[in-house]
Amino acid sequence: MKFYKAVIFVVMLFCAVHLWLPASTYSCQPCRTKIDFKETVKRADLIIVGKKVADEGQRVRTGRNQSRPEGGKIKIFRVLKGKTGRDTIDVRCMYGMCGYGICLEGDGLHVIFLSAVKLEGGGYDYTAIHSGCAVKYYRVVDNSVAMDGETVPMAQFENMVSGK
Repeated sequence: MKFYKAVIFVVMLFCAVHLWLPASTYSCQPCRTKIDFKETVKRADLIIVGKKVADEGQRVRTGRNQSRPEGGKIKIFRVLKGKTGRDTIDVRCMYGMCGYGICLEGDGLHVIFLSAVKLEGGGYDYTAIHSGCAVKYYRVVDNSVAMDGETVPMAQFENMVSGK
């Protein structure tokens, strides 16, 4: 009789784990809609020209043989919107295994659209706007912004940000 009770207990435990576990795990959710440039600018707390100078936090697996840092330290060269009293900021990249934040690759300059971290920031100052479902950044090349397949001179881009 004890053997049957043990078997029933193991079966119940197996079923409970397999029914409960999938309900408590989440995959990275794709954006239902991505907000456009104008709306991104409107929602941004800070828009800067900057570049990543260091990785921050632990490395997070994003694939079989791939990983990314949890965040990065960004050196600010110019502020296009908003205010910050610092020349470097800490920006969140990964949320678990999901890259909802600002994940810059390489050491080039970028125009970066940022939202101040409102709740538990994990030590980070800023993250992506609208949970990453907005414009995150554009690459800067030769004092021009590579923006959605076209190159815009920096002066013209600044006017677009300021609404002129």
